[in-house]
Amino acid sequence: MARTGPSRGGSAVPTVVQQRLLKQLQNVTADLDNVTGSAADRQMMRDLVTTARLLQDQAREIGIPPRWIAFVRTQGNAGLRWSDGQQLPASTAETREQQLARLHIHVDQLYEMAALRRIYRERGNPITPLAAERFSEHQRLQWLRVTMVSRALNVTRGEVGTRWSGDPQRWTALLEAARALTPSELFTRWKSYTTATAVAHARLREATLRAAGLDPLRAVAPPRPHELHLAAETAWRGTRASDSAQGAEIPATAAGDPGVQIAAAVEAATPEQNFADEPDADSATAPVPEIAQPQREVEL
Repeated sequence: MARTGPSRGGSAVPTVVQQRLLKQLQNVTADLDNVTGSAADRQMMRDLVTTARLLQDQAREIGIPPRWIAFVRTQGNAGLRWSDGQQLPASTAETREQQLARLHIHVDQLYEMAALRRIYRERGNPITPLAAERFSEHQRLQWLRVTMVSRALNVTRGEVGTRWSGDPQRWTALLEAARALTPSELFTRWKSYTTATAVAHARLREATLRAAGLDPLRAVAPPRPHELHLAAETAWRGTRASDSAQGAEIPATAAGDPGVQIAAAVEAATPEQNFADEPDADSATAPVPEIAQPQREVEL
């Protein structure tokens, strides 16, 4: 039976949380072996493939060595479900720097989302209630994901330092980067956070971490979404005041971009679809379907 213990370097042994996530990954992969060629099963297969891919992403994020991930995928592909007596191959953990660097990327995304929303609104783009709800849920789930991964990695406040703080220069840079996007680019970025599939994938990521026994309590965490939006708004007001003082021109709005207008109209008129088999926009921002069947299969 695989032992539990720390995995910060040297000879790695899986923690209880890591074992639970590996179990989910192996069992979902094994379930793919039982899918037949019927139309209904083809949809189930797409959902299972999506679930396995997201589970693999989450396994890497909580510090599971690639060799263990490859091993359970091989076992699953052979139709073997997880066994409590199953042995994992010898492996070493990633360096702490690698683990933290990956986590920092997902924290940065939280800040970028707040800056993007501020500029998207400033450009005069219409935001439907549905899109606003999806964006907020996606960012909330991203915050939970970061916090639970932080808990899994036992991140300390000392390791984070000021890396997750938001000084004015950081916000100015983020807002300027978003403002430099063309109207079409800005619309595409906004859509990557507000499709049904993007939110579904975010839900599944959060659910797999909770199923592994993680929660966001007492973990080192970045500012919450509402705090990030307040900081972005404050920084934006300062930027606008500076622009006014320098007589800066107001950037072009998306309202004048025919391509964006047409895309927005199509979005409003298009019914909801199932996008389970679409790839992630960033592995962290792809639309996701409600994957009810696969989640029933992922029982611990």
